[in-house]
Formats: sequence, structure tokens, C-alpha cells
Amino acid sequence: MLFELCVVGGAEKHTAILVIGCDLLMLTGGIVSAMIVPKEKSLQRNLWFGISVFFFVIMVTALQVDVANGTVLERPPDVQQLFSYLKWLTIISWSGYPVVVLLGRAHFGLISKGMEDALLCILDCISKIGMEFFVVISCSGEGAQCHAKDGK
Repeated sequence: MLFELCVVGGAEKHTAILVIGCDLLMLTGGIVSAMIVPKEKSLQRNLWFGISVFFFVIMVTALQVDVANGTVLERPPDVQQLFSYLKWLTIISWSGYPVVVLLGRAHFGLISKGMEDALLCILDCISKIGMEFFVVISCSGEGAQCHAKDGK
């Protein structure tokens, strides 16, 4: 999904590598955090969770600074609009994951396992199906320039 977002936004190679690398480090931190047991090791678990959130912030910042305020501005207007939709969909839906994880069994335990799993599935559907919905709708219209490079 992030690669597709970078392609739509015309991100430079180093930016795409940074964004995808941050995603991998974010996932790694989250997985390590969730695997730390017993619960008495909350400092370690919270540290890894914080590292994961740190890489999420770096990823979002790179998308905003390098792509949204940079390379996408050289793309056709419909591509800029598509990128904007995808960027906000990604930021908003992906921001829900750490909230659900914090409320779930790995941290505060305020929601049941079933509720946590359901919310994570809903976030997956929103982010993944939502992204492809915007791509298909935006790029299938007559005269769409979604795959045009450098405004051509």
C-alpha cells in the first residue's frame, strides 16, 4: 500500500525506501512489544511500542514533507487529488491501529479479545479496500492521468 502511495505521489526512490523501511521498523517494534510477556515487563513493552509509534510518525512526516508538499505537486491535478485521498485515508486508518492495540490485551486490556480482533479487521478493510476503491474510481474515469509521469 505504501509503495502504491509513493508511486501515485511520484516519490523519489530514497523517499519510497524511507517510507517502506519505516513501515517495516514500525511493524517490528509492534510485534516485539506484543510478544513481551509477562505483563510485569511493561517498561520494555511500552518502549518497543513507543519505537513503533516513532517510526509511524517518521513515515507520515516523509509522506507529507517529501511527497505531499513535494513530488506530487509535479503530477496532474487528478493524481494530486488521488494522492491526497490516499494519504489521508492511510494516516487516519493507520492511526487507529495503535489505539486499538493500547486498549487491547497487550497493554491496558480495556476491550475484549474479540472486540480487539474485530476492530483490527475493520481497520484493515477500511485501509486496504478504501485505498483500492479510490484508485479504481479515480483511475478508471475517462481522461484519468493516474499513470502519467511528470504531468505528461
